[in-house]
Amino acid sequence: YNLLGSFVATLLVLAAAAFVLSPMRPLRRIVLALIIKFFTLDLPFVQSKTSLLGVMLSLSVLGLHVFFSGAGRQVMHRYGLILALVLVTYFSGFWISELIGLGDQLASRTYEANQSSFLTRYTMWVIGFWGFLEKPLFGHGLGSYLSLYMDHFGRYGLAEELTFYRMVSIPHNLLIHVLSETGLFGLVIIMGPIIWLGLRLLGQSDNRWLVLALLTPILL
Repeated sequence: YNLLGSFVATLLVLAAAAFVLSPMRPLRRIVLALIIKFFTLDLPFVQSKTSLLGVMLSLSVLGLHVFFSGAGRQVMHRYGLILALVLVTYFSGFWISELIGLGDQLASRTYEANQSSFLTRYTMWVIGFWGFLEKPLFGHGLGSYLSLYMDHFGRYGLAEELTFYRMVSIPHNLLIHVLSETGLFGLVIIMGPIIWLGLRLLGQSDNRWLVLALLTPILL
């Protein structure tokens, strides 16, 4: 569901950027606003907190681009309009779902659920990074994260700061995943071209903030 959530978030942010920045006829802008509304209505049901975080950060960075690039009053007005549309649609989705009896289908946004998710992922990241420190050059081998995760608790038990979760196959962090399984060698081979391409794109683009806004859901 994290991949699906990131996909929905990416489509929403791309549509929002097009609505705010691209010149188009009023009818097309209305159709695009309806598309954005459709994707936003799906967010209350998306379990992935990463996707929601991606939308929030992306729209924030898009706002920085709009306000600091001197894009003009009309562009700023469209950004405010699309931000209001997303917020109203998102919270209306919760209210309408409860009203028509779909409240049990909504994703949990409680503090307890968010805290549990964070602690679980924090544990995955810590163990993955420790695995990298054990074998920094070539890692523990492809597909080894699950055994690395279980072996850690088998050797050291459950520390106070860590949270055990039995259904784990990846650490939910691409960088730590690559480092723990393939080490620095894998980081250079697998992530090197992507990092180089990203830095090259940012270096050549006049709209660095916009590029970062559009890439944020994917990077998360």
